[in-house]
Amino acid sequence: MRRCKRSSSRPWPTSTPQSGSTNGSVSNRRPTLPDAFDSVDAPFSRPSLPRAARRPFDPGVITRYTVLSWCSTPSWDCMPPTNTDGTPDNILCIVTDQQRQDSIGAYGNEFVGTPNLDRLAAEGTRFDRGYTPTAICSPARASIVTGVSPTTHGITRNLRGETTIDEDFPCYPQLLRDAGYNVGLDGKWHAGKTPGAFGFDGEHYPGFMHPMHHDDYEVYLDEHGFERYSEDVIDQYPSADAEYAIGGIDTRPVEASFTYFIAERAIERIESYADDYPERPFYIGTHFFGPHRPYFIPKEYFEMYDPDDVHLPESAVKECFENKPRVQRHRYEKTDLRNLSVEQWRKIIALYHGYVTFIDDQIGRILDTLEREGLADDTAVLFTTDHGSFVTAHKNLDKGPLMYEDIYNIPMIGRNLGIDEDVTDEFTSLLNLAPTFLDLAGVDIPGVYEGRSLLDIGRGVDDWRDHVVAEFHGLNYPYEQRMLRTDRYKFVLNAGDVSELYDLEADPHELTNRVADPDYADTREHLESRLGEILRDREDPELPEDEWLYPALSPMYFPRVDEDE
Repeated sequence: MRRCKRSSSRPWPTSTPQSGSTNGSVSNRRPTLPDAFDSVDAPFSRPSLPRAARRPFDPGVITRYTVLSWCSTPSWDCMPPTNTDGTPDNILCIVTDQQRQDSIGAYGNEFVGTPNLDRLAAEGTRFDRGYTPTAICSPARASIVTGVSPTTHGITRNLRGETTIDEDFPCYPQLLRDAGYNVGLDGKWHAGKTPGAFGFDGEHYPGFMHPMHHDDYEVYLDEHGFERYSEDVIDQYPSADAEYAIGGIDTRPVEASFTYFIAERAIERIESYADDYPERPFYIGTHFFGPHRPYFIPKEYFEMYDPDDVHLPESAVKECFENKPRVQRHRYEKTDLRNLSVEQWRKIIALYHGYVTFIDDQIGRILDTLEREGLADDTAVLFTTDHGSFVTAHKNLDKGPLMYEDIYNIPMIGRNLGIDEDVTDEFTSLLNLAPTFLDLAGVDIPGVYEGRSLLDIGRGVDDWRDHVVAEFHGLNYPYEQRMLRTDRYKFVLNAGDVSELYDLEADPHELTNRVADPDYADTREHLESRLGEILRDREDPELPEDEWLYPALSPMYFPRVDEDE
């Protein structure tokens, strides 16, 4: 584990332009394969951060936790349990939607203003190797609430029907409520049924986009004299007739936006729950719908960043999909990006950054409320996202069957978790959240949970995992993927197509697939074998028992790349 001395100056490394940078030059050519641009810009993507030595992981360590009976009756008259580490009982968890790790100043981005997340990181711990178990909304969010991977909780695609988490599963919100906590959620849910079915107070805001006509939101607008949402209040970019908008200006006041509204509800909940503290501690989840596309944001944020100052990701410039699964090229050819100019690519990134700053401003309001209520020292705060976003990296906009760091390596920042380090590069994931919340509350952690508490890092454990596994099951068409990420390498098993192997030390932008490189044959064999053992131990239901390594032998794994996305 890397230990960094705290400093009053910026506690994160800065990124520097690579050789050959044109420092923002703009080409008038539309992007074409294989070379989309004339030259490489200074990197928009992740800065190079030093890595620490790894330690072996014993998968049996979590068995020491007691399997909790989750059918117990709440006992409101009893004082809730407390932890013995001196960490706070109150918990605030802030989750954004589709946020890149490198969109935050604390992770090295000097272009985007995120002073409040930077403050949180300076006062707490930045997790550099945080990962999502899957880069798609509903399955990732279900993993947060259940503490298990999608293959275990059963939600493997974005929800559009009645499929949901089994209510008998020991989800942490109900366990906290049973222990005497106030438990609330304001914002995006998108994990089936309603938050109330799993122990949360709060309204259900359904869907993956802002529910602009939700009764609670419209009541808020009416009470404050703001115009209700309609197409007339959005000045859409790049044009009003686009099938799926990239972004646009919300012409109403900032206070009328859904993002501001969610922060208002979170602030009200803090103030309400503060009245019951310390007799009843609280858990509050604040889940923003952004910076997921479309980037509908107030004018001041829409115009905040000049596209001429934006640097394109190196993988946006150099990606040509050579020796890679053909679905990647297919997605590029099917998306709007191929028909947009270089200037518009830069504008997309500028809008995304504006959205990030907009959300950061709202996070600042929430953190200030904790201070005002005298709860800052009594509240553990954890910030993260469900998954990242490409935002033109690898010639993609959002997410999909591409297991690159852009969408799997996510931001995680914690404060008051009992961890002395400013920065840790231990492998963590969204699966660590549920056990962490229960650990903070002094509640026994169910043995079925697949992660362990982040507080164990502060306790100095020496058996933390040395890898992370992720999965993907499809977005608009079935597509099975499994990923093993180790200290230096990433191996991706693509059902029905070529596998991928990246040497992240030599190739941090994941441009060269080494899976067929004879110099990496031993590495591939080792990673294949290790991933196979992990999947068999997990009883992965999507992979053939005897042919897990070569699923292309079965036509059911062949991706339907001709299907319209």
